[in-house]
Amino acid sequence: MSIELTHGKLTLNHHGIAILKRSRGVRLTVARGTAWLTIDGESRDIVLNPCDQFVIASDAAVAISAIAGPVEISVRPAAPAPTRVARLMGQIARTWLRVRGVLAGAAHAAAGAV
Repeated sequence: MSIELTHGKLTLNHHGIAILKRSRGVRLTVARGTAWLTIDGESRDIVLNPCDQFVIASDAAVAISAIAGPVEISVRPAAPAPTRVARLMGQIARTWLRVRGVLAGAAHAAAGAV
Protein backbone atom coordinates (compact mmCIF):
# COMPACT_ATOMS: atom_id res chain seq x y z
CA MET A 1 0.00 0.00 0.00
CA SER A 2 1.50 3.34 -1.08
CA ILE A 3 -0.08 6.44 0.45
CA GLU A 4 0.38 10.13 1.11
CA LEU A 5 -0.72 10.73 4.69
CA THR A 6 0.09 13.72 6.87
CA HIS A 7 -2.67 13.42 9.44
CA GLY A 8 -4.63 10.48 10.84
CA LYS A 9 -4.10 6.90 11.95
CA LEU A 10 -2.31 4.11 10.13
CA THR A 11 -3.17 0.51 11.05
CA LEU A 12 -1.21 -2.44 9.70
CA ASN A 13 -1.78 -6.13 10.30
CA HIS A 14 1.15 -8.36 11.30
CA HIS A 15 3.73 -8.25 8.46
CA GLY A 16 1.69 -5.54 6.73
CA ILE A 17 3.59 -2.84 4.85
CA ALA A 18 2.74 0.75 3.95
CA ILE A 19 4.87 3.24 2.06
CA LEU A 20 4.54 6.92 2.92
CA LYS A 21 5.51 9.35 0.19
CA ARG A 22 6.34 13.04 0.51
CA SER A 23 5.98 13.01 4.30
CA ARG A 24 8.67 15.47 5.39
CA GLY A 25 7.79 16.96 8.77
CA VAL A 26 5.36 14.21 9.75
CA ARG A 27 5.55 12.79 13.30
CA LEU A 28 4.85 9.07 13.64
CA THR A 29 3.84 7.85 17.11
CA VAL A 30 3.32 4.14 17.72
CA ALA A 31 0.22 3.46 19.81
CA ARG A 32 0.36 -0.35 19.59
CA GLY A 33 2.73 -2.98 18.24
CA THR A 34 6.26 -2.64 16.87
CA ALA A 35 7.02 -0.93 13.56
CA TRP A 36 10.10 -1.11 11.36
CA LEU A 37 10.84 1.99 9.26
CA THR A 38 13.11 2.03 6.23
CA ILE A 39 13.80 5.38 4.57
CA ASP A 40 14.70 5.23 0.90
CA GLY A 41 18.34 6.16 0.35
CA GLU A 42 19.37 5.84 4.02
CA SER A 43 21.45 2.98 5.39
CA ARG A 44 19.81 2.96 8.81
CA ASP A 45 16.52 1.38 9.79
CA ILE A 46 14.39 2.51 12.71
CA VAL A 47 12.42 0.27 15.07
CA LEU A 48 9.60 1.95 16.98
CA ASN A 49 7.87 0.41 19.99
CA PRO A 50 4.68 1.67 21.69
CA CYS A 51 4.96 5.36 22.65
CA ASP A 52 8.07 5.83 20.47
CA GLN A 53 8.03 8.78 18.06
CA PHE A 54 9.90 9.59 14.89
CA VAL A 55 9.82 12.74 12.74
CA ILE A 56 10.42 12.19 9.03
CA ALA A 57 13.11 14.61 7.91
CA SER A 58 13.09 14.04 4.14
CA ASP A 59 10.71 13.58 1.25
CA ALA A 60 12.11 10.11 0.50
CA ALA A 61 9.69 7.19 0.58
CA VAL A 62 9.34 5.63 4.03
CA ALA A 63 8.42 1.93 4.23
CA ILE A 64 6.63 0.99 7.46
CA SER A 65 6.33 -2.68 8.40
CA ALA A 66 4.41 -4.27 11.28
CA ILE A 67 6.93 -6.66 12.82
CA ALA A 68 5.28 -7.58 16.12
CA GLY A 69 1.54 -8.04 15.82
CA PRO A 70 -0.78 -5.40 14.43
CA VAL A 71 0.54 -1.86 14.54
CA GLU A 72 -1.35 1.39 15.12
CA ILE A 73 0.52 4.58 14.31
CA SER A 74 -0.67 8.14 14.85
CA VAL A 75 0.39 10.39 11.96
CA ARG A 76 0.50 14.12 12.71
CA PRO A 77 2.42 17.14 11.46
CA ALA A 78 5.40 17.76 13.72
CA ALA A 79 5.38 21.07 15.57
CA PRO A 80 7.80 23.46 13.92
CA ALA A 81 10.95 24.21 15.85
CA PRO A 82 10.84 27.62 17.50
CA THR A 83 12.65 30.28 15.54
CA ARG A 84 15.48 32.34 17.03
CA VAL A 85 13.15 35.32 17.29
CA ALA A 86 10.53 33.27 19.15
CA ARG A 87 13.15 31.95 21.60
CA LEU A 88 14.50 35.50 22.13
CA MET A 89 11.00 36.88 22.73
CA GLY A 90 10.41 34.14 25.33
CA GLN A 91 13.64 35.05 27.11
CA ILE A 92 12.73 38.74 27.09
CA ALA A 93 9.27 38.00 28.51
CA ARG A 94 10.72 35.84 31.31
CA THR A 95 13.33 38.49 32.15
CA TRP A 96 10.66 41.23 32.21
CA LEU A 97 8.54 39.17 34.63
CA ARG A 98 11.52 38.81 36.98
CA VAL A 99 12.33 42.55 36.78
CA ARG A 100 8.69 43.44 37.41
CA GLY A 101 8.65 41.16 40.46
CA VAL A 102 11.79 42.78 41.86
CA LEU A 103 10.38 46.28 41.28
CA ALA A 104 7.08 45.35 42.92
CA GLY A 105 8.95 43.95 45.93
CA ALA A 106 11.07 47.11 46.19
CA ALA A 107 7.97 49.33 45.99
CA HIS A 108 6.25 47.25 48.68
CA ALA A 109 9.32 47.48 50.95
CA ALA A 110 9.57 51.25 50.38
CA ALA A 111 5.89 51.71 51.23
CA GLY A 112 6.35 49.81 54.51
CA ALA A 113 9.34 51.96 55.49
CA VAL A 114 7.32 55.18 55.45
